[in-house]
Amino acid sequence: MDKKFFVELTNDLYRLTILFPKEEPIRIKLRSLADDVLAHLITILQGSGEEKREAAKKVERTLGILESMLEIAEDQKWVEEEEFKDVKEKYQSIREEIEEFNKLQSGDKKEKKPLKKKRKSSPGKITSLNKRQKEILEILENRGKVQVQDVIDNLDEDVTKRTIRRDFKKLMDMHFVERIGKANMTRYRIKE
Repeated sequence: MDKKFFVELTNDLYRLTILFPKEEPIRIKLRSLADDVLAHLITILQGSGEEKREAAKKVERTLGILESMLEIAEDQKWVEEEEFKDVKEKYQSIREEIEEFNKLQSGDKKEKKPLKKKRKSSPGKITSLNKRQKEILEILENRGKVQVQDVIDNLDEDVTKRTIRRDFKKLMDMHFVERIGKANMTRYRIKE
């Protein structure tokens, strides 16, 4: 999850609600809820320990209301069902990750490491990664240590070394991957 993903999702919801009747209360309420969710998610990304825990609890409650309001709006048939699908799926994936985070926070504080392990074992739930980055994580899980060229050789698409290095940088910034070695001996592996 990253800030850019959350902002884009909020924009998607705003674009979706443009098609609702102008003075419709659901339109206004959905936008307000989306703003609240965005604010709480950014607090989770940038806040301190206690701020993160409080924001995670708030965002879980707010997401529940937002999802219910989306279902009500969908039943009104102001917009095609397909228009709702993507937005609803993205909010649902955020909800699942927040629920997981809240479960870990309510238990022993030493349980912060399993959250990372859980993410590593199921990269499909990581909503802010693109398809190629998820494939890179799968390659790392299967092969252990790899070099950039190993990844290029195992992908179905043609990509440059520079693109793969950028993907590795993002994965390292998110603490999924670590780099070992230097220069021509650089390898990447799942972070322990």
